Amino acid sequence: MKISCSLYLSFAFLLVVLASPATALKIPAKDCKIKTVGGEQEGVWNLWSNGDVGDYFFFPKAGTYKVRVRARGTPVRKIWPLMALSKDGLALERIPVDSDSFREYEFSFDAEASVYRLTVSFLNDGVTDEEDRNLYLDWIEIRPSGKLAEPHITTGEEWERLNEEEESAALKKAEAGIEEFRKRDLLVRILDKAGKTLQGALVEAEQTNHDFLFGCNIFMFDRFPTVQENEAYKKLFRELFNYATLGFYWASYEPAKGQPKGLPPPLGLAGGVAWSFWVAPIGLPLRLRNQHRGCCRAHIPARRFGSNRLLAQPVRSP
Repeated sequence: MKISCSLYLSFAFLLVVLASPATALKIPAKDCKIKTVGGEQEGVWNLWSNGDVGDYFFFPKAGTYKVRVRARGTPVRKIWPLMALSKDGLALERIPVDSDSFREYEFSFDAEASVYRLTVSFLNDGVTDEEDRNLYLDWIEIRPSGKLAEPHITTGEEWERLNEEEESAALKKAEAGIEEFRKRDLLVRILDKAGKTLQGALVEAEQTNHDFLFGCNIFMFDRFPTVQENEAYKKLFRELFNYATLGFYWASYEPAKGQPKGLPPPLGLAGGVAWSFWVAPIGLPLRLRNQHRGCCRAHIPARRFGSNRLLAQPVRSP
C-alpha cells in the first residue's frame, strides 16, 4: 500500500511538471551585454540615439517565441519612438512606443535551433530645441510557447563561431553548385593554318567577359582633386567592375517644378566619355513624395548603346 501511494504521487508530480508552462527568460536592459548607445538612468536603459540593446541567445528547439519588452518613449512633434526586434543586425517587426509611461510590448520570433544576436532597436531618433525623442527600456523577456524549452544566454564568441560554420557550409554548397551547374567539359582542338591538329601546343585561355553583374556606385567619377586620381579611379573601376550604379536624385535635376537644370554628374556624362571603358550603367528607380509639390514618380529606363553598353536616361512620368 505504501509503495502504491508513492508511485501514485510520483506519477501525479510528473504530470504536473509536464503540464507546467515553460518559464520565461527575463533580463534587465541595463544588464544586457549588447548596448551600442545610451546610458543607465534610474535603473533603466535610455537609448538616446538610434541603437540596440540585447544579448546572445541559444534556442535549443525551433519554434515561435514571444519577446516582450517593457518600454516607454518620449515624442518629437507627436512622433513616438519606433522600436524593432532585430535578429543578427536585421530589424524585423516594428512597434511604435506611443506612451511616456512604461508598458509591455510584444513581438513574435520564429527561431531555429541556433544562436542569435537578438536586440531591441531604436530606429527614429529625433530632437528639436524643445523635444528629444528617446526610447527607455526596463527589461526584455523571451517566453517559449507550448512545449518549447526556455532559451538561455550565451556569448558573442559562440555566435561568431556558429556564423563562421554556417558561412563555411554555404560556401561549400556554392562551390558544389558551381561544379555541377556552372561548369562542363570542353574539347578544344588547336589547328595550324592548314587545318591540321597541332601536337604539344602551348595554349593560354583568358576569360574576357561574363554574364554576372559585379560593381558598385560610380559617384566619384571625375570628382577627385587631381587628374591622376581621377584616371586611377577609372582604370581600377574598368579593371574590376562591369557595371556601375548611377545616383539620380530628382531635387538636383529639377529644383523648381518645370525648370530642370540638366543631369547631375556622372549622369550628364552617360552618353560620352564616361562609358568609353565599357561598363553597363544601371539607373536608380525613384518614387518620390515632395510635401510642397505633391507626389511624383520617376524612373530611369535603360536602352541599348553600342555593342554591350547601356545608356541610362531619366524620364519623368505622371
